[in-house]
Amino acid sequence: MKNDVYLSLGSNIKDRFENINQALFFLEKKFCRLKVSGFYNTAPTDYKDQDFFINCCVFFKTEYDPFEVFKIIKETEQAMGQFEKEIRFGPRIIDIDLIFFSDLIIETDELTIPHKRLHKRGFVLYPLMDINKELVHPVLKKSIKELALDKNIVNQLVQKTEDKKQNEI
Repeated sequence: MKNDVYLSLGSNIKDRFENINQALFFLEKKFCRLKVSGFYNTAPTDYKDQDFFINCCVFFKTEYDPFEVFKIIKETEQAMGQFEKEIRFGPRIIDIDLIFFSDLIIETDELTIPHKRLHKRGFVLYPLMDINKELVHPVLKKSIKELALDKNIVNQLVQKTEDKKQNEI
């Protein structure tokens, strides 16, 4: 049985678009057909003293289990030169988060699904709306569209970019 997987990608070091496209290339080699959201220019949220990010989300189906997908994500980040962050929520070449894995709810030391902060992040919710705005959070029981209407999300600086590099994958 194939599982529905949603990932969030972000970059704010060097060529942000190139970093995202390189990550998408690696992920597509592992998972085949990816549905990719638009790209968004977003302000940093927790650690503010850094450059803006480019963010997007992807959707794909896989027979891998969530821990195998998580391992591939970490391998992709490391292949691109992203290792442990010096500053939590700080600058990064690439950050790939596993947001949803079908309707599974997992909480271990290694992995939490759904991602525990996704409902507070416009840079995750807006790209997810491009892919599936009716997707329901299995814990909060609200759609992505409903979560994105929260006033704290609406006030975050998240702007869709018209950069065409996203179509190169």
